[in-house]
Amino acid sequence: PVRLFDTRPEKPQGEVSVTKAKVGGTRKLTVQVTGKGEIPPSGVAAVALNVTSTQQDGNGYVTVYPCSASVPGTSNLNFQPGVTVPNMVIAPVSADGKVCFYANTNTHLIADVSGWFAMEVGFAAMTPVRLFDTRPEKPQGEVSVTKSKVGPSRTLSVKVTGKGGVPSSEVSAVALNVTSTQQDGSGYVTVYPCSATVPDASNLNFQPGVSVPNMVIAPVSADGRVCFYANTNTHLIADVSGWFVDGAEFTPLDPARLVDTRPEKPQGEVTVSKRKVGGGYELEIKVTGKGGVPTSDVGAVSLNVTSTQQDANGYVTVYPCTDDVPDASNLNFRPGVTVPNAVIAPVSASGRVCFFASSNTHLIVDVAGWFTRYL
Repeated sequence: PVRLFDTRPEKPQGEVSVTKAKVGGTRKLTVQVTGKGEIPPSGVAAVALNVTSTQQDGNGYVTVYPCSASVPGTSNLNFQPGVTVPNMVIAPVSADGKVCFYANTNTHLIADVSGWFAMEVGFAAMTPVRLFDTRPEKPQGEVSVTKSKVGPSRTLSVKVTGKGGVPSSEVSAVALNVTSTQQDGSGYVTVYPCSATVPDASNLNFQPGVSVPNMVIAPVSADGRVCFYANTNTHLIADVSGWFVDGAEFTPLDPARLVDTRPEKPQGEVTVSKRKVGGGYELEIKVTGKGGVPTSDVGAVSLNVTSTQQDANGYVTVYPCTDDVPDASNLNFRPGVTVPNAVIAPVSASGRVCFFASSNTHLIVDVAGWFTRYL
């Protein structure tokens, strides 16, 4: 991961020099991403970004989209004042290599880049489209759903193929931004192919009164469906930003629990020390050969990383273990709030991924797929 930009005046510029002012209202941020931070100057369909909102003036949301399009009626992250909120975004790139950032309320933005998708490698990026919204007061999206909360007694099954620009066949997975809002209590959401049972994994964690988004690369069942399970009643919103062709360099997996550092929880696919990460202790895990990931030819893995039971404010950085800890973050946390974020994590030549935390925190890691090593 590489810091692409940071709009805060007190922070240094990243790979792209930007005006040091908040984004919001009439001020949209246009960023040239091709040719920056190891992204090539051409042949790029989309970039994998971690976008963070901080120092906000009020409640609001951020939308990331190719600059050649108008601002879509979708969101990539939701924020409230005083809370630093990150989210993973697979952002389509305009023909001239630009990505735009819109916020409906003033906020500083930080973006880190962790990879890019070449054109015609099996991932089709698209301007985000609202797939569905379960809230009764909001219009239907591309898929008409029952306007009620999703919960333990109601799993939502959604046909995604043939909707919102996703083709009707030969789709292995879709890139979604899923948001939980108006929750009845604390809980989590799991997104999975409807042909499978609900896996022991989570895609986002929520608490009442806070709209929580997260990026999900969701495998699609043979009949083109994705299922949404919540252990506590919540309204859900999903936006689609791309899809993976069958046989692409990305292989989706039914989500599997790789790691849980909490002593009271069982081990996942990887056995780890049951202690918090931070304070000089980094977590290093071998991901190849685990949870359906093959033993070789793996360039990166699609993970959902969750921070919980933190000692103080801080952040987590995920990186290949052969590198130094980069000046970038994958999720930001504060005590008492369970925070998830999707991560496309590069894998070292020995198949390992490292996790650094600036303050002590327990970590939970689920794997949802893997990318073939780019040659």
